[in-house]
Amino acid sequence: MLITLSPDDDRQTDVQFERGGRTWKPLPGTAMQPVVLVSWYAADAYSRWANGRDWAADDWERSYLPTEAQWEYAAAGAFDNIEHVYAGIHHRGKSYESDGLPIPLVQQEYGRSRFGLRHMSGTIWHWCRDWFTPDFYSSDAATQLDPVAEIETGARSERGGSWVGPIELCRPGYRRGRNPDARGRCLGFRCIGEIPT
Repeated sequence: MLITLSPDDDRQTDVQFERGGRTWKPLPGTAMQPVVLVSWYAADAYSRWANGRDWAADDWERSYLPTEAQWEYAAAGAFDNIEHVYAGIHHRGKSYESDGLPIPLVQQEYGRSRFGLRHMSGTIWHWCRDWFTPDFYSSDAATQLDPVAEIETGARSERGGSWVGPIELCRPGYRRGRNPDARGRCLGFRCIGEIPT
């Protein structure tokens, strides 16, 4: 499974990091942008590594990507002030090769939730841990505390909307799924962590 773009992908100019030996480093001007162009597998591997876990393990039960329920709870209030939702920036046919992607820096006050998390509505889509099931929230499994859709469907959930699409997709309750191998200019992630005991 690929976690980076293939060498002939026309989005190579939009990649934000480069490999130097056994490590990765951000390219100039990208260190404070949300990371994009990563598959669900890459996002999941990073979330494990950031939590001190074996990123290469096949333990799909322990992901540090948020569940859809966790993500939606954390995003509450992020759509209340739509003037601060970074969406609808892209125009069909626009090329970003020379001037980079129009992604705001992580510290900018876009899509701020009631918990102070930024970019929860708009900017980029966020991968979630769940398999995407359109009717999941009308199922018995959704009545559990912190529900997660664990039945494989071929698509992983994503939340948040992005700079590419219309603002209507940035509502915290809007859900959709995507092939976990997908990598997009408007698709990234955020991690969760365990509460120390």
